[in-house]
Amino acid sequence: RQGAREEAARLQADATEKRRTYLTVQALYEDTLKMLESELTVIEKEVEDIAKDIAAVEVEYENEYESFLDILRMTYEEGQTNWFEILMGATSLSDLLSRIDRVTAIIRYSDRVMDSLLDKKTELTEKYEAQLLKIEEQNSRIAEYEARTAELAAWQAENEEGLAALENEIA
Repeated sequence: RQGAREEAARLQADATEKRRTYLTVQALYEDTLKMLESELTVIEKEVEDIAKDIAAVEVEYENEYESFLDILRMTYEEGQTNWFEILMGATSLSDLLSRIDRVTAIIRYSDRVMDSLLDKKTELTEKYEAQLLKIEEQNSRIAEYEARTAELAAWQAENEEGLAALENEIA
């Protein structure tokens, strides 16, 4: 009878230790899950901000493009149908050089603006896509931790049953 009591006490101590371990692991998973959800919130905010930046760059690009078209329209309305005609309308060498400078400056400016905006838009799009991948990764990690937490809950229920059975047996 004494041996049975000692065995029961040992089994109860084992079950109690398992329960303590479970609670520690459960707390770790819950903390990790909260951390992942917090990270996901930050990443989603970054994606939202990047999407706004992309939209702003698109608007800026369209405005600059419209400005460039306005310059072309204005030139056309003045009777000049293309850059070549603008240059050919020069009345002297100094007028020609002046027109070449203006045409070149307009073209370079427009090219720089368009290139800059396209580069920025490409960069923002790449950042946006990278953030979307991070969100997918975080969602996968959260799902994994949630599954592990469910496993731990099942394990706890098992341990509680075993502990209750041992306490009944000891009694």
